[in-house]
Amino acid sequence: MHLSRLQKKEFSWLILPILIAVFLLGRVYFHAGFPYTHDGENHLARFANYAIAVREGQIPPRFAPNLLNHYGYPAFDFNYPLANILSLPFSFLRINPEVTFKILACLGVALGAYGSYLWLGELTHNRQTKILGIFVFAANLYLVNTIFFRGSIGEILAICLLPWAFWSVDVVLSSFNKVHKFILPIIIFSALALSHNITFVLSVPLLFTYALARTEWHEREKILKKWGSLALVGLAAAGLTLWFWLPALLEKSATVVDQVGVNSEFLTQFPSLAQLLWSPQRFGFSYLGSIDSLSFGLGFLQVVALIMGGWILLSKKSTRVFLWLWLMLVIVCLTQLEITKPLWLLVFPIAKYIQFPWRLGLFWGVLSIPLVALTWEKLPRLGKSIILLLLIWQLIALTRLKAVDYFHHDLTDYIFFSQSTSTLNENRAQTFTYLNLGDWQPAPHLLTGSGQITVQAWRGSNRSYTLQLQTQSLIVEPTMNFLGWQTTANGQRVKYLNSDEIGGRIAYSLPAGSYQVHSQFTQWTWPRMIGNGASTTISVVILILFGRLGYLGFKRRQHDQN
Repeated sequence: MHLSRLQKKEFSWLILPILIAVFLLGRVYFHAGFPYTHDGENHLARFANYAIAVREGQIPPRFAPNLLNHYGYPAFDFNYPLANILSLPFSFLRINPEVTFKILACLGVALGAYGSYLWLGELTHNRQTKILGIFVFAANLYLVNTIFFRGSIGEILAICLLPWAFWSVDVVLSSFNKVHKFILPIIIFSALALSHNITFVLSVPLLFTYALARTEWHEREKILKKWGSLALVGLAAAGLTLWFWLPALLEKSATVVDQVGVNSEFLTQFPSLAQLLWSPQRFGFSYLGSIDSLSFGLGFLQVVALIMGGWILLSKKSTRVFLWLWLMLVIVCLTQLEITKPLWLLVFPIAKYIQFPWRLGLFWGVLSIPLVALTWEKLPRLGKSIILLLLIWQLIALTRLKAVDYFHHDLTDYIFFSQSTSTLNENRAQTFTYLNLGDWQPAPHLLTGSGQITVQAWRGSNRSYTLQLQTQSLIVEPTMNFLGWQTTANGQRVKYLNSDEIGGRIAYSLPAGSYQVHSQFTQWTWPRMIGNGASTTISVVILILFGRLGYLGFKRRQHDQN
């Protein structure tokens, strides 16, 4: 069922199941303070610093001004920006990032529950099956784990957007000759691309093969138009997000990301089959080897539905999309196990950025939504009862989960967050060292030479000061020297230097004399200029195109009324 056709009456009884899903998954936020999780505090600091970067003129933000004890950190150049973008209105209203995170997560859950209903509406007309899908969405153990214990807002939003992405594939394929219906799929694909890097990259082949499964191959004269429309929507979304993805891909070589352990130790992080089947939901961590305290459980409901789905396949009562769902779930399960290590070795240069093979469980939870619902629809009464009992049992177990602890910090604590917000500081510039990291002051200093320094204005993204140098001097600013920084002295750009003593800071040499100096973080790198320019151009083209289509539709309706 298309979003535009949803009746008000139908939506009124959808509210209750969606609210139940929000309560079950979001109740960890209905508490004073913020739940202690792996990554939650890091995202709160990113929210605060993203707003600061915008206020200081970074559009789009790429360099977090206050992170890493004020030396700055290019977290925004490489890490999924959607949650940060959505947090901006709240940040400008001076709302604590803890509240912002809670609002975004709960709205995401509501959106994901509704998206699950819509996606199932493309696969079945049974109202009970579609409602069941909302509760299966709430029983997604990977999402539960992410909300209660891991705290990754990027993964939360990505999981909640994935049902919409699959729904968008169906919308484009069924409305290939109606360009005005492409706007929402373009927005959804763009949002998914900005929600979580790893999830988006892995979702592309899934969406592609789903489109193959949903294509009516006997309609040969329509296939080219349908896939052309899908390609057009995909390319539009890619263009709209090029401002982020092009620098993220081409500028990562300036960082230490390829050398850090979290990526290089990927092949030591496989969970066991027992962990996938029996892991209890609890707070913990993923360690090297086979012993972990973090839960990787797939869920009894989903596993049993997969087994029952296999019986449906053998009885030849399935559709092509059902077969696709079943195969994808089997693949997602098996590729988390060490038996697939030889396969991972073939694609390791790319696969290592997944960091943990168990991350594929994210797709298990999403793909299980239609498989469980459609399996339930095709089963006899006994099978339906088993599915319902397992679903109720899994949801009841969810109500007994609690956060391991809560904390609270003021807004200023997140604004001046002293860490990098990355697990192993993997976005650190290759030349940057931790030399005298705790001695930061909002002023440059003379590493060699003599003279006087007068600071006029100092901000994390730009600063101005005067130099009265008596001898040739080496000036060092307490800021990480990353791609995009530019410094001018008396209007002339200076050349940055580096040595062991400089430690990857902004540094340059000037002869004796008087200078007015200005340093600023800019968008002037080729990946950023090309990405920003392409995204801006495509945005304007899309606005003009859909504005024109809207105007023509308005004129047509006026003509029909007359």
